[in-house]
Amino acid sequence: MLKGKLYIIIATLMCLCVQSTKAKETEEIPHLVDSLISSFPYLINDSADQAKANVEEALRLNDEKSIRVSAFGYYCLGFYNRKKGRNRSAIKYHNKALEYYVEMEKPERQVLVLNELGIVYKNLGKYEESIETYRRGIEIAERIESSRLADIYSNLAVVVSHMGKQQQALDYLFKSYELEDDIIGKHIILLNIGTTYKEIGKDSLAMEYYNKSLKMCDDNNLATIYRNDILHNIANQLIDDSSYKKGLKYLHQIAKYEKLENNKRDLAHTYLSLASAYESMKDYTNAINFYNKSIALSLETETNDQLLLAYNMLAKLYESKSIYKDALFFQQKHIQLKDSLFNIEQAKNNESLLAEFEAERKEKEILLLKQEKEIQDQQLIVSSYNLKINRIIRNVTISVAILCVAGIIFIYLFYKQKLKAEKLIAQKTEEINKKEIYSLIQQQEVSAIKSVIEGRDKERKRIAQELHDGIGGNLASIKLNLGNIIDRNSDEKLKVIMLNIDDTYKEIREISHNLVSVKMNSHSFTYIVQKFLDEMLVGNKIKINLNLYPETKLDLLSSEIKIELYRIIQELMSNVIKYSKADVVDLQITRGDEYLSLMFEDNGIGFDTTIATNGIGLKNIHSRIKALNGTCSIESALGQWSLVNIEIPLT
Repeated sequence: MLKGKLYIIIATLMCLCVQSTKAKETEEIPHLVDSLISSFPYLINDSADQAKANVEEALRLNDEKSIRVSAFGYYCLGFYNRKKGRNRSAIKYHNKALEYYVEMEKPERQVLVLNELGIVYKNLGKYEESIETYRRGIEIAERIESSRLADIYSNLAVVVSHMGKQQQALDYLFKSYELEDDIIGKHIILLNIGTTYKEIGKDSLAMEYYNKSLKMCDDNNLATIYRNDILHNIANQLIDDSSYKKGLKYLHQIAKYEKLENNKRDLAHTYLSLASAYESMKDYTNAINFYNKSIALSLETETNDQLLLAYNMLAKLYESKSIYKDALFFQQKHIQLKDSLFNIEQAKNNESLLAEFEAERKEKEILLLKQEKEIQDQQLIVSSYNLKINRIIRNVTISVAILCVAGIIFIYLFYKQKLKAEKLIAQKTEEINKKEIYSLIQQQEVSAIKSVIEGRDKERKRIAQELHDGIGGNLASIKLNLGNIIDRNSDEKLKVIMLNIDDTYKEIREISHNLVSVKMNSHSFTYIVQKFLDEMLVGNKIKINLNLYPETKLDLLSSEIKIELYRIIQELMSNVIKYSKADVVDLQITRGDEYLSLMFEDNGIGFDTTIATNGIGLKNIHSRIKALNGTCSIESALGQWSLVNIEIPLT
């Protein structure tokens, strides 16, 4: 009995797994649909049929669930059919896409579809419908400031040009060029401008714009299809200029590429150009051959504007050759197509409407079948109600088991998370301790530096006193005795010795004064610095440009900072006099709200900063700056200048 119950539990769990898998598959369908439909732009140029197949599969899987997918899918199918020359099918799909985008209130997408519809109507020779479609597109694009406005004006220009209004077409093209940002769009517009100038007989201007378009193509490495568009027009111009060999070479290259790409609509256009070229060369056999090829492809791709042109040109060729029967045949074809184009299109539109009605009817039948199925499902639910009562006990058992397992997993995850949190807290605590230790070390370093500086200042004071009282006193006594001897004996050598002793006495006196800490509270900081510089530069031909700002705020600095600044200036000036050979020094001290800045610059011989930083003087400067938590940068150009920039925080 226990074994039987175990089998039941296992079977139930397997069912749940299957249901979970199906649910997962259901969730993955939208992702698959998005992947299939989003591949269209990447495949349409190189693998158009695969792009179409992906979109159709996406629409099948979507089954009208997502309006967004349906709208874009129908737009893609319209684009594909237009590219393949199936213009009527393109109109059907684009109109469906447009309905969805209107329902979704997506004006940018409406502009996209209207632009495509305008091209399709143009291909069918329905210029009035094309212009009206573009008018609607322009109205929406201007209202929402769409970037596609340039495309619409460019395509509208092509239609207007076909209607013989070339000057108006040029106005639209130049306006389009101003609005266009995309390189490919600009290339196409330049090409159309050249073509329009060609149509009104301005061949030199046409070639100018063809070459501009070709250069843009080469500079931006655009695809072969864009380059072929330009070469096609250049080839026609070469043939008009009687450069038949070169023009035919370009046209055959383009035809080969279009045939390889199965681009039948453009190939029909190229065949038409080849036929015209051979006719100009009086090679009527090849001309008639290519006219017939162009007519066959134009019929297949429903490109009525090219078909009308081919009928007319072939009729004129036969007429020039006095083959009046064939001339009359193709002239009648041309007239019939031109006169009955609207009626044929109207009939086909009616067929399309009928097909749409039939499709709608089938959709309603499908909806009705779905509703019937839902009713059957409801009846099945009612009939299986009694079975559910028996299943409840089993489901409760399974639920309890699942809850137990879930509880164990939850406890495990909670414990694991707790360990992780404790580990994280320990890491944070360790980081905080390290930061505190680092801060303490820094404070100790600063205290040590301050102690060294204080000790050094005391030693300086002691040495200064020894120099002044000891050596200075002895020199004064020697000077006095030597003066008495000179009074009795005017020996010149003794006078020289006397002068040397006098200079030595002055130098020792100056050194002792410099070593003693200056009293900053007795005078303003500006006065003390200026007085030091004046005394320092006696006998030295150095110009000092001193700028202390603001003087009142500098006087409010602490005695510690003012003394350290004074010592730093002493050290810097001493280095200038001893080593730099400078004749101009700029010293600027500025106090801001948060920082004190000292800039010291001379025009001396400069020095190698990597070597000079090992000197005692600069070490003293760095130690004093470090004691104030400041920073120092030293720059120098050998033979030109030196610059010291110091910043000390005030907060």
